[in-house]
Amino acid sequence: MDKVRCYGKEILAFILTMGLIYILKDGGITKYVVLMAVSGMFFLYGLKFFKKDFLILGIPSAVYIILGIVVSSVLGNLSYQSIKEIAFAVVPLIAAVSFFVVAQKAGVNFIHGQYWAMVLLTLSWLRYYYVEDVLETQYAFIFGVFLLYFCIVKSDLKSILFTTLMLYLMNKRITMIAAVLMLGIYGVLLWITDRKPDWKKKLPKYISIAMVVFCCAYMAFLCVADLQGQFLKDLTSGRSSAWAAVKDCYQLDILWFGRGLGDMVNLLTELQIPNFTTNIHNDLLKVFVEIGTFGYLIWLVSHFMVCYWLAKKRNLDFRKSIFLYLTIVYTLLNYATDNIMVYVNYWFPAYLLMLMTVF
Repeated sequence: MDKVRCYGKEILAFILTMGLIYILKDGGITKYVVLMAVSGMFFLYGLKFFKKDFLILGIPSAVYIILGIVVSSVLGNLSYQSIKEIAFAVVPLIAAVSFFVVAQKAGVNFIHGQYWAMVLLTLSWLRYYYVEDVLETQYAFIFGVFLLYFCIVKSDLKSILFTTLMLYLMNKRITMIAAVLMLGIYGVLLWITDRKPDWKKKLPKYISIAMVVFCCAYMAFLCVADLQGQFLKDLTSGRSSAWAAVKDCYQLDILWFGRGLGDMVNLLTELQIPNFTTNIHNDLLKVFVEIGTFGYLIWLVSHFMVCYWLAKKRNLDFRKSIFLYLTIVYTLLNYATDNIMVYVNYWFPAYLLMLMTVF
């Protein structure tokens, strides 16, 4: 009887998750309204299981929002787009926490239902894509996180192989490169810790420093490089042309203050760059332009401070701790050429996956 109840809960989680993913696949404000409504009911249902620590994962988003509002307030350019950026950052975390508290109360594992719902829905949309695109959708990014989860946390070979196939079908180069690189780094970390076990506490710090330095160097490169070169255009599928178009709107300066929360979209609307009228397809550049040099650095560091706090406070084992760190590194690498900061269908399952792992 207990097994029947367990399977019943898993099936309900699968159906509910599939319905939400179907709603979230389209643009517009409707998906945020629906997600917030469902999340509100879930949160009230599992309220006694809520802990403030669940919100720690949202600190980087909070840093971006607060600093962006400060800059916008000083410059006097708070806009409707600023409000949208707040919604993009806040809604996925609230939704993930709400679903997590229900999972805690009802004893449901949303990870499996979430994963297979995404697999089935994504495969069902195959017929709508040209062969050249295969399945190039926003879901490519989250399958990379699932691959890290199945490799690092679960060591589940069947799930690893199937997720690798799904990631290949997505046909998203940066995602595949980032996922393979993370798994390669994980392999190296295992090799090092096998020979020097005492390095388990040092390695996350080195990973954090290396990624912050990389992201700062990447921004310096964007500021000084010839972004109109054919090689870069081919490498970035034309995105570097858009980055070049906004190059005069920011500065490589330690005192660069930023343009304010959401102003990148306003800037693109003003410049009317073909194929890039609403998104620059580079979240690292977007954050740098909007909150300035110091804001950008604080925002980067906050990601790894969250990992450090959670690993220490929850006394996470090496695998779970490294999963958190590498998920953040993977996300930042994808930020370099894409705009997943505004993808609720990336952050909702990603937050939920991290909550299930940490707590």
